[in-house]
Amino acid sequence: MTAFALAGAWHHLHWSTVRPDDVAHLCPRSGECLPVWLCGQALGTVTIQQGIPEEDPGSWGEHSRFRMRVTGLRRMTGWCEASGTVWVYVNGVAPAMMPGDRVTVGGRICRYESPLNPGQRDYASLRRARGERVYLTTPVATCVQVDSRTPPTCRWWLRRLQCRGTVVLRRALSPKIAELATAV
Repeated sequence: MTAFALAGAWHHLHWSTVRPDDVAHLCPRSGECLPVWLCGQALGTVTIQQGIPEEDPGSWGEHSRFRMRVTGLRRMTGWCEASGTVWVYVNGVAPAMMPGDRVTVGGRICRYESPLNPGQRDYASLRRARGERVYLTTPVATCVQVDSRTPPTCRWWLRRLQCRGTVVLRRALSPKIAELATAV
């Protein structure tokens, strides 16, 4: 019996999916959004879209989005360490950035909510499966600042070519075919 208790304690300590300093702990489950300043690294390039896609909460007419790995959080006393991955949705066109660039973003952080209608697609569970529990909405593009650029390396150039190819594919092909072509 003791062995099972010890195994359960080990499992609980080592298999938690959310770190104690994850930004997901900031958001209450009631659907409230909190104003924050986050800093971190861009995980991809900025994608500019038109309209309001179903999966993008808080999006407006022309908007842009990008993924960000959070490394810091602004509190009243100053910056503190934080972790997690967030999607940043910006009303308008965000500044150009490459993966690895240091970024500071101000906005409202919200938790992905599951739909209340049965049968509706649950984008929140898809995001949670990828480790993304919260998103950040920014009303203006000036709340996104690129603090420092990643110095060009061989990997940086390859990633830049890949991102450029993705942009060309999205412009030339229909959205569904472009996603498939990008994945290949």
